[in-house]
Amino acid sequence: MSNMKWFELTICCIACWRMSIMLTKDSGPYRMFTKLRDKLQKKAKESKAVEESAVHEGIQCIRCVSVWVAFSLALWMIRGNWTWEGFMLAYVLWMAISGAAILLQRAFPETP
Repeated sequence: MSNMKWFELTICCIACWRMSIMLTKDSGPYRMFTKLRDKLQKKAKESKAVEESAVHEGIQCIRCVSVWVAFSLALWMIRGNWTWEGFMLAYVLWMAISGAAILLQRAFPETP
C-alpha cells in the first residue's frame, strides 16, 4: 500500500460513482443503458426467475452496481500482484472504492 498513489484511489472512487450512476440511471450513448434496462425489465415480466435474479435487482441499484464496478477497479489497482498480500489489498480496495461511491451518492443524491 505504501507505493499506491492516493490520486489513483481518489480517481477510482469518483469513476466508480460515475459508472454506477451511468449504468443505473443515465441513458448512455445511443440510449444503450436505457435499452439494456428496458430489455431486462421486459424479460423480468416474462420470467419469474429473471425477476428474482441478482442481475435484475442489481442493475437498478447504485449501491449494488458500485460493488461490481469497484471490484474491477480494485483488480486494476493491484496491477497483477497475485500474491496473498495482493488479494488482501484488492479486497480492501474493493470495499473502500465501493464505500466511497456510496458516500458520494448520498452526498449528491440528485446528480444531473
